[in-house]
Amino acid sequence: MTFLNASLIFGLTAIAVPIVLHLIAKREPRRVVFPSVLFLTKRLETNRSKLRVRRWWLLALRITALAALAVALARPMIHRSLSLTWLTIALIMVLGVALLVMATVALYRDLPRLLIHSLAAAAAVALLTALLWGGYAYASGPQPTIDEAAPVAIAIVLDNAPTSAWKTVDDDHLTRMKEIATWMVTRVPPTSRIAIIDRSGTPAAFSLDLASAVSKVDQLRAIEVTSPISAKIDSAIRLVRTSDLESRQVLVISDLARSTWHTDLSDPALVTLLAESPQIQFSVFDLGEFSGTNRTLSLPRLVDATPPRGSPVTVAVTLELLESEENIPLPVTAELGLYEDDPTLPIIRNGVVQRPRLKSVDRTSVQIAPAGSSELKMTIPPLEVGSHHGVVRLIGDDALALDDVRHFTVQVLTPSRVLLVADNADEARSIDLAINAAPFPIDEAAAEYSVERITYADLPVVRLADFDAILLLDPPRDVISDNALQQFAGGGGGILICLGAAAGDEPLASDWLPPLVRRWRSPPPHTFLQPLRLTHPVLAPLTEIPGGVPWNLYRVQQYWQTEVDEPYKMLMRYAGTPHPALLERTISSESVTGHVIITTTPLPDLADPNNDWNDLFGSDAWPAFFLVRNIVERLTKRGAENWMSIVGRPQVVQLPEADSDQDAESRRLQLFPPGDTAPVPINVPQNQSRVVVGDVTRSGTYWLRGAGRNLGFSVNLPPAATSTERIEPTQLSEWFGAGAYNLVTNRDEIELAEIRSANRVSLRSPLMLLVLAVFLLEQILANRFYRSRRISTDQTSIGSAKAA
Repeated sequence: MTFLNASLIFGLTAIAVPIVLHLIAKREPRRVVFPSVLFLTKRLETNRSKLRVRRWWLLALRITALAALAVALARPMIHRSLSLTWLTIALIMVLGVALLVMATVALYRDLPRLLIHSLAAAAAVALLTALLWGGYAYASGPQPTIDEAAPVAIAIVLDNAPTSAWKTVDDDHLTRMKEIATWMVTRVPPTSRIAIIDRSGTPAAFSLDLASAVSKVDQLRAIEVTSPISAKIDSAIRLVRTSDLESRQVLVISDLARSTWHTDLSDPALVTLLAESPQIQFSVFDLGEFSGTNRTLSLPRLVDATPPRGSPVTVAVTLELLESEENIPLPVTAELGLYEDDPTLPIIRNGVVQRPRLKSVDRTSVQIAPAGSSELKMTIPPLEVGSHHGVVRLIGDDALALDDVRHFTVQVLTPSRVLLVADNADEARSIDLAINAAPFPIDEAAAEYSVERITYADLPVVRLADFDAILLLDPPRDVISDNALQQFAGGGGGILICLGAAAGDEPLASDWLPPLVRRWRSPPPHTFLQPLRLTHPVLAPLTEIPGGVPWNLYRVQQYWQTEVDEPYKMLMRYAGTPHPALLERTISSESVTGHVIITTTPLPDLADPNNDWNDLFGSDAWPAFFLVRNIVERLTKRGAENWMSIVGRPQVVQLPEADSDQDAESRRLQLFPPGDTAPVPINVPQNQSRVVVGDVTRSGTYWLRGAGRNLGFSVNLPPAATSTERIEPTQLSEWFGAGAYNLVTNRDEIELAEIRSANRVSLRSPLMLLVLAVFLLEQILANRFYRSRRISTDQTSIGSAKAA
């Protein structure tokens, strides 16, 4: 046994107080009429008996109460291995006290002396045995360690996920997290082993000393790319187990946001790890609810991420307001900003990164109710060819600033060259109008596609390499079998083949196209197109149309039945049949990729009105209109490059062709990430057309200097990462096991949990219960004693009065 506050043992000297009070206590005077001599005699006898102790049990209870209180305040601790030993000693002591009480009762009732002596002897033996055994256990048994004296191996896991940046006038989660961690670090003995573990990818390790641990806590900030909390807890537990210190502890400080504590923690590995020996004191500190108002923006949605030159672009975002205590509508203003087109920036001047100036180009305001949402639309002005970066941000401050800003990139491209081959001028004109349609008149230089229309008679003399895509409307059999088209696709070009009547009536086999089996007529009421791969770039935009696309209104009477070979993927089929309606094949070489898309019914069907193939380009033909535009965009790769990404996801940047210094083996680029971070040099081989940026850990705009004007990309934090929805604390039992952890909400609870080491048991609580019990017994006995004295005094006074 040992004591955490050994100096309080001197409080045992307080037991002298009740002894002295009992010795000097006077009897209350009684009103009795006596002769003068008798009065003097009684007075003398009373003075002689002052120093005699009366009510031994009352005195014993008061001494016991004071002694137990002094020992309890000293916080006695026993080694866990001696728990059963000390429990047995306590039971023997209780037995001795009980025998002593029985002997006292027998004495007052004048029972046989033999019984009284036997009970007294048994009580003495029991108390002596308990005293000797307790002394032996105290002297020879293992002593528990004391936190204030013994070092501890402790790992503090700090959940600095994006939600830790929550900051209001009354609450700052990150600051509180730092204060709690610093308080824990500074209160452990200097020889302790301390590990500060955050959600970054830094491996778990003990700090060199206390100062380095405090310094790491001070440098803590909210990060956007986080490692799983389960992996961090696992690393912390395994790390403290490697220490040779007997006391081990893991403390997790978190806001319990669902974005952090997701369902992958239900893996039973953590439960098994915590149950293994040696035992570890595991605690979770809950920072509490997210109290305050927060506005959040969704990821930006661009109507056209690759618009033509001089065309305005609409940007849409969804604004949401977290439910607040005020429960009143809140005015919100959003601003659209665009970085200026400065080819000399970004650059480092005087050790400071200077970026292009952000200027406001549009603004909108709405009234939004708590727990409500609203769609905001703003317009990017007409832009020149090149990369353009901007932001959508909310004006004003709220509790979480990370989700108030969204970044976007618009890539204005030169017109893609498209070769449109058709013998029917009306069909060629319809497709040309479909792919170059615009809501307002534009000149040829501002069009998305530069379309050159020819007939199949002129196709053999055209240089196909000059075009980005070739559209073949109802091609004849000899064109379908031409291997020159396969070479064009292998070189990175795109081909659309719309099969029709010109393919003949007989089956056709080709080296690079799926075999044509037969022309198929669908019986009334005929069939229609049925999408299969809804996430494919050709079909994905159509799934976003409210209400969907009513393909069943556009019937198909005839089509070519084909067999789907392995290189081809079926994107659409004819409803009620296994026959493909839209197929795609990707042909890749070393550095380029080409696409071949086939429709097994003609688009558009205008050549022979007396022999209908389909109604896709009939009245109100908007589904086929969008389908053709998506196909051409896929073939020309105008939407292939993704210039907006998510934090933590590597970004592939397509580099323009080098136009100078052809003899150099590599090009030297500079990547300017967001913030004040120094640029990162990147060496790209001369023959390489792409560069992969893997370190994408912060949201913002990334500029790539040395490869093109304003070349770069935008990165955003996903909305789910800043969700303030919390898990129920009871779910922790499912992940860690009931009783395997302590859930605390303030420092005092951490301290109480801290002293419950695996090798000791506190006797403070049992002793405090003993103090309470003894105090109650003392009160009962004292009240009975004084009441009996008052009754006896009153009766004596009445008797004396009657005698008088």
